[in-house]
Amino acid sequence: MVSRSREKLNVLAVFASFRQKGIERRIVPRQFVRSNGELHTVRKVYRTYTLSNNHGSIFYFIVITSEGLGFNIAYHKQKMHWFLAFEYEDEQSLISALNQN
Repeated sequence: MVSRSREKLNVLAVFASFRQKGIERRIVPRQFVRSNGELHTVRKVYRTYTLSNNHGSIFYFIVITSEGLGFNIAYHKQKMHWFLAFEYEDEQSLISALNQN
């Protein structure tokens, strides 16, 4: 099951200026806290993509947490805030969704 959301998140992330061993992307989310207080640690970033419009650029990160939950979290570059775009039931439903695209 996939559920859509625009819930704001607090995210601990690495913003890299140059490539370094262990840091494969310029922005790497490591942990995030939902508005209900749930803390999630990112185990793996499956995919990233960027969408741009008149309101600015949004960087999306499809991630799996250490609990095996799947999320599509996003960073709005101009507003400098994070939000939850989609929540997946588990890692398998996330992989299934990725394979359909």
